[in-house]
This record gives sequence, structure tokens and C-alpha cells, in this order.
Amino acid sequence: YKQSLAIWTELDAKDPMASTLNNTGAVYELMGEYETARTYYEQAHKIWVDRGNLYSISISLNNLGTIHQYLGDFDQALSFKQQVLKNHMELGNNHGSAGVLADIALIYLETDRPDSALAAAGQSLKLAQESDSWTQIRNAHEVLTEIYEAEGNYAQALEHYKSYKAA
Repeated sequence: YKQSLAIWTELDAKDPMASTLNNTGAVYELMGEYETARTYYEQAHKIWVDRGNLYSISISLNNLGTIHQYLGDFDQALSFKQQVLKNHMELGNNHGSAGVLADIALIYLETDRPDSALAAAGQSLKLAQESDSWTQIRNAHEVLTEIYEAEGNYAQALEHYKSYKAA
């Protein structure tokens, strides 16, 4: 990625440059080097904002939200994820909205807001079903399982776990 980044920079090819920066950030994220990943995601975000592509902007915001979640900065993570949700809703992207709502639900769960977590996860499942996305349906059931289990509602957790496994 670093070699291709040099080429994209020389060619002044902004979109491939931003994608490469984003992918480099993803590698650092996978290695657990979150601060370095954040730097790359921020650079990609800046380019995509300058380009004005709302979908690409959402990718970088989502990645930044995830990094802030890993770093324990839940307010900032939630802020990024809510912006991503707004963008996906504006684009009419129910599949993407379902995914980010599941992420938001987990942030709420981590910050001891179970009612908000359930509301977000429920909305995630609804949008996933509307978009007929089995991946997102499965994801929403998994998140609902985790929320209900954390709340000690094992009967509901089991029902969603069964749906998760079925999906």
C-alpha cells in the first residue's frame, strides 16, 4: 500500500489515494495499532470530504468511529457513527444503515445504556429485513443476543441466538 500510495500521490489521483490510505489504515487497525490507523483514516477522510462523495465520506467516518470505540472514546465514536447513519439514511442505504445501527447499539451497550442499545438493535434488524440482507439480519440478531444476555434476559437472548444461527 505504501508503494502504491507513492504512485497515486505522484499521479495526483485523489480517489485511489484515499482508498489506499483507508486500506492502509485498515491494516494498522488489524494489527492493533489504532493511533496509526486513525492517522490514515483521517487522511482518507480529508480527501473524500474534498471530493464530496457522501458514500466514501461515510466509509472513513465509520472507520474513525470504530477506532475511537477501540480507544475507549465512546462519545466521539458515537458521534462519528451517528453521522454515518445520517449519511446512509440520506443515500437510502438500508443495508449500510442496519450495519451502523448495530455498531451504535454496541456502543450504547458498552456505555451502560441498554434501552438505547435495544432500540438501535431493533431498528437495525428492521432495516436489515427491509433490505433483505442476510448478513445484516444475522448481525442484528447477534447484537440483540448480546444485549439481552448482558441484561440477564436469557429467554430473549436464546431466541435471537437461534435466529442468528439460522441466518
